[in-house]
Amino acid sequence: MKKCVIKSMQVYEHELEKEDPEAGDDANDDYIGCIEEQTDACRYPIMRHVFEQTEAYKKHVKQLEILEAEERQ
Repeated sequence: MKKCVIKSMQVYEHELEKEDPEAGDDANDDYIGCIEEQTDACRYPIMRHVFEQTEAYKKHVKQLEILEAEERQ
């Protein structure tokens, strides 16, 4: 998890330097991808829990994106 947090913060800082308004989204995507990769190699229950939380978070984000798109129409 530490590796994933550090990696996503590096992405976030790099994107902020470029003044990218999507810096937070890019960092979140990077964190989620890293957690998914690490979970394949790690069978500790806490990592499985974090992975399941991450999956739930992704579902909520998709729902919010759908609602935002509907509001814009």
